Amino acid sequence: MSTAEGECGEDVIVGVRQKRGRGNSEILGPAMKSSHVRLCGEDGMEVSHNFFVQLLTKDGWLDDSNIDMALFLLRERHKSSGNWVGSDWTILDTTFQHNKGLLGMVKGEGPKLAKSWLSMNRVCLPFNLQRQKHWILLVVDLKECEIRAYDSKVDMCRTQAIQWAVQPVEKMLPRLLKESGYIGNGLLLKTEWPVIRAMDAPQQVGRGDCGMYILKYCEFLTSNVDLANISRDAMPFYRLKLVVQLLQGYW
Repeated sequence: MSTAEGECGEDVIVGVRQKRGRGNSEILGPAMKSSHVRLCGEDGMEVSHNFFVQLLTKDGWLDDSNIDMALFLLRERHKSSGNWVGSDWTILDTTFQHNKGLLGMVKGEGPKLAKSWLSMNRVCLPFNLQRQKHWILLVVDLKECEIRAYDSKVDMCRTQAIQWAVQPVEKMLPRLLKESGYIGNGLLLKTEWPVIRAMDAPQQVGRGDCGMYILKYCEFLTSNVDLANISRDAMPFYRLKLVVQLLQGYW
């Protein structure tokens, strides 16, 4: 059984039950700890009770699977909206940081529903500061040749520490773009990409909300919505809403 504090302070008891077919799981309570459910059909993943506990626990820290499934759902929305404002963005997942198939990602060969960088202007990339166990969002701007870092807890570490942590991404980008055949104005001639920290992003209060903040940053940025509209008071609601969306299989 998983419990989360609702938007008005009440406890929300959530469980899951699997039915046949895509998007046919439903919310129940209580759930058995051994329960598993497949989210978003064949393109998604099978998750356990703990997946929902982490999402629904107030201040609960999100792991790679939580982040990846939420961003998969956002890419699905991206794909289904033909003239959507985020058409010049592509959204990656945590596998980029683990150096899995990097060249293929640039070419649009992964993760699922991500697009080739060849026709994109900006790339959203979740990034974990492993020493601090803290999520930030990196936005790779392919036109300006820079990386912007969105951090929900800017007082946690200095800007220089962020830049040092992101340095491997900064150094590999020119090589990956060259090997993939990416062509841009002076892009391949630039060997160093500055890492710029966004200091005006909405800030968290809870210790473990960084994962939810980077998901909202990604959603709002790619929808051309002002980040100032992210509400710290609505974090429990955002968590519950995400669980419902994942169970239903759409954003």
